[in-house]
Amino acid sequence: MRPPPASLLPPTPSPALVGLRTEQHDGTFALIPTGVLDEPCVEQMRTVLAAAAGPEPVPVIIDLGDCVLQQRAPLLKLMELIGRVSVGGVPVALSCRRLTGRQLLQRVRPPAVPVFSSIGDAVQLHRFAELGYAPGWRGAADSDSARVVA
Repeated sequence: MRPPPASLLPPTPSPALVGLRTEQHDGTFALIPTGVLDEPCVEQMRTVLAAAAGPEPVPVIIDLGDCVLQQRAPLLKLMELIGRVSVGGVPVALSCRRLTGRQLLQRVRPPAVPVFSSIGDAVQLHRFAELGYAPGWRGAADSDSARVVA
């Protein structure tokens, strides 16, 4: 498995990425917004996702478990961005540890983007797909396993 490009993973938060953490997980990288999900945060994610769509797309997990939603517009803008990036060939998955958050994401997510309860669950399914044991994130988005259960 090839690791994500170093340019996607700043070693320390830079002033431009305040409120947005990045982590590397087994050939994928995770974007973790913290604090309030607002327009500037979505713009920061747009910059990082554009870098992920390079010649060899890097799978991205967006974990929304550490952010607070105060307005609908930034969430819808993020879902539109995720849809465009996903159609462009970058595998994208969402995660949120809170059940209410996963239920909301199931209603507003692009159809081909699965929702997981943790980054670890998304990484595990991606790893299984790399080894030929599972259909991967696209299969999870289309199956009953993508349905939210308590």
